[in-house]
Amino acid sequence: MHNITFIITLLATSMSFVNPVFADSHPPLSLEAQLPQGQTLVVETGAGEAQSIGSYSVRLYHATQDKNKRTFFASGLIAERAGTLGAIELIDLNENGQLELIVITRSVGTGNYINVAAYAIAQDRIRELLTLNDLAPDQDVITSLKHALLANKTDE
Repeated sequence: MHNITFIITLLATSMSFVNPVFADSHPPLSLEAQLPQGQTLVVETGAGEAQSIGSYSVRLYHATQDKNKRTFFASGLIAERAGTLGAIELIDLNENGQLELIVITRSVGTGNYINVAAYAIAQDRIRELLTLNDLAPDQDVITSLKHALLANKTDE
């Protein structure tokens, strides 16, 4: 009888660590964009994280003819997130002929501030170019990023 109780207790204890449930957690939000070369970019919030704070991943997948555009992983990174994932854009931010990925998050609560990050995609690699935080809700994020990039070039 003690052996059966011990086994049931052990199973119940180990099961509680397999799939914890958090009261304020949400399923990940996933945004996807296709590059002209056929690669797929995926920006996704962390599974089980609160919507207002946490992280997001940026993943790049090789071009494929397959229906599943996420078959062949090329590169990725994880960034801190203060706010909800709002949008992604592909734009040639620094006018070098290559599209950059822009990730926009919006703070939750008073202020509704915007955080924006720009990522370069080259040779199947992703790297962070620039991050701007606490922009006004009505501020043009693309113009702000261009000005910041220009300022960084003159500082070098």
